[in-house]
Amino acid sequence: MPGKYFGSPFGHRRSQCILLWAMPKSLTGSTKPLARRPFHYQCAGGDSEEITTLMTFQHPRNQQFSARVLYYTNPPRQKNVIRKDPMPTIAIPSCDETIMQDLPLLMLYPSFCCWNPAQMHLPLSGVLKNVSKQQQQLSYNQRYMYGVIHKLGQLQDPYCFTGFVRCSLYYTQEQRELTKNFPPLAEKVQLNESVQLSSYMDYLKTQLKTKHNKITLQTEKLMYHLLSKDNYCIYSETLKYLLENNLCCINDIYEVIEQPVDYVLKDYVQDMTANRQRAEDGINQGKQTSDDNLVTKSSSEKEFFKLMVNSGFGKMLQSDDKYNKSLLIHSPESFMKQTIGRTITDWSIMRHADKQHKGLIEVRLQKDKCNMKSAKHVGSAILSWSKVLMLDFVYNCLYQHYEKTEVDLLYTDTDSIYMQVKASSYEEFKQRFPDYLQKLHFAAAGDITPGKMKLECELKEAIFVKPKTYSYVKKDGKEDVRNKGVVLSQNKEILIFDSYKRAVFSDDLIMAKNTLIRKTIHNDTLTMNTMTVDKAALDGWYDKRIMIDNIHTVPFGLYSKQFTEEDVMNRIMKNLASRVNIGIGQLKAYLQCTQDQLKTHLASQFYSGMSLMNYGVLWNLDHTIPVSFAKDNLKALCHYSNIQPMLVTENSSKCADLGLPKGM
Repeated sequence: MPGKYFGSPFGHRRSQCILLWAMPKSLTGSTKPLARRPFHYQCAGGDSEEITTLMTFQHPRNQQFSARVLYYTNPPRQKNVIRKDPMPTIAIPSCDETIMQDLPLLMLYPSFCCWNPAQMHLPLSGVLKNVSKQQQQLSYNQRYMYGVIHKLGQLQDPYCFTGFVRCSLYYTQEQRELTKNFPPLAEKVQLNESVQLSSYMDYLKTQLKTKHNKITLQTEKLMYHLLSKDNYCIYSETLKYLLENNLCCINDIYEVIEQPVDYVLKDYVQDMTANRQRAEDGINQGKQTSDDNLVTKSSSEKEFFKLMVNSGFGKMLQSDDKYNKSLLIHSPESFMKQTIGRTITDWSIMRHADKQHKGLIEVRLQKDKCNMKSAKHVGSAILSWSKVLMLDFVYNCLYQHYEKTEVDLLYTDTDSIYMQVKASSYEEFKQRFPDYLQKLHFAAAGDITPGKMKLECELKEAIFVKPKTYSYVKKDGKEDVRNKGVVLSQNKEILIFDSYKRAVFSDDLIMAKNTLIRKTIHNDTLTMNTMTVDKAALDGWYDKRIMIDNIHTVPFGLYSKQFTEEDVMNRIMKNLASRVNIGIGQLKAYLQCTQDQLKTHLASQFYSGMSLMNYGVLWNLDHTIPVSFAKDNLKALCHYSNIQPMLVTENSSKCADLGLPKGM
């Protein structure tokens, strides 16, 4: 279906005429499940202590202390938009939560080493920078991460490190332009009023408030952006891939947890995948022989084995700390006794009190202690590999053989990507790729090999409004809608494809109704009634990216200024002046040195791991002789020789205002 191509290759929110691809879900790899055994804590100096639980270390003197777990979550669904010209679009699912077959994961119960910057014997940030630059000089199929992703056997890791890293990352302007359609990393961000939005977003915000009295709230959101990321936790293999492919740059490393990797649950996943493949073959055989019983049986088996793998992943990322303790309280005395000193998170009346003040309420309390049973480091690594495989498909397959004017990424989900491609058919789309790339990235018909893409269906028209809120029309004319938080079966006449169009192109606010069943107990009598809740189901507002108009969006940070060491020094000068309540000009006179000389002075006193770029995160400024000791002699105390860098943890425990000592 050829057609003209118009518009900017920005990330879009809505699209017409879409081919949808899907990738099989069961791809979680690992070795046989390991028997639970105590951790072995290996500190940088070589001393070891046995860990009695997943989160608590036991010292020989029976002193307990907690381990800090570093991990990061799945990026949210990325929103994209529509084309007005008839042109085929393809949607390809990424690796799903369980795409870990034959990819190395952190071991379930490994020995691990936790470093802080003062304990780092090797400059890990320098190793990552140097090795990744060497890898960039090689052709793509000779790089280390290419071999890991595509399972080229046992490889020697040139980085000599695996685990989790807490670091600061940034993007050059060239990297921002490259990754603006599909940013590689997500982060929770709360946009305040100082963040500059587009003129269209200001207009839409006013329209929604004027026409529908809807106020857009600035809340914390998980979003893809291209702003610098400080104090960011990331899986080592993801970081290696990003650096090797020049998708981001690293400033400094603050803390690491080193853990060995292995093929966790590999045998189990391979067995489940083989069972799913047999079920898929049974479905095809049943369709050919018109055996409905075989089709039904095989379909059930296929879904069962898929859920067997996915449920394991879900438990790995289970938030044990978010579960509350529930109590049933019958009297005021029992309430006071059981809740004293505890944090009440919620409560509900199950039976109202009688004249003797006897009733029944459910009280939910925050846990005092939490036993972290889930292997979050493994679940986090799985999600990281999922993102890596999708990035690899987009940047080293798709964009290598299609210009950005020929393909647009419209919307991504955990296991899918909708894209618009300048091609008349799926076969024509695949012809651009060499045979070896087709074998690496695309599954054959009826094949459910984990990690490979397949064509799922073709769409004629679609509108993507925001994450998990979209509608599309299939090639056969059937409509489908998705709307998070709305009961679709109760709003079939309201949530139709045209409603999504009106929300986007006419600035309409579409309301829906959710009917819920409410149960109450009064005087030992159970009462059930329905309750209808009005909910704003659809509107055109979206603030996880900058809306250029009602179609095009770009990520926050695309055109922001790159953070430099000069910016840090300007911030340091400003903070020094405000600390003693003087102006910048007066501070420069008191310092008796230039800004560059102050920079050299501070750098000469840095501990291992300190740098200008982690000022405010790892270290702060400290006056050797506190200013409060001799406020009358401010000029002498502001001299550059009295200023030193100090670790945040050390500085926060130091009492700054000690009063004037005797004899001073």
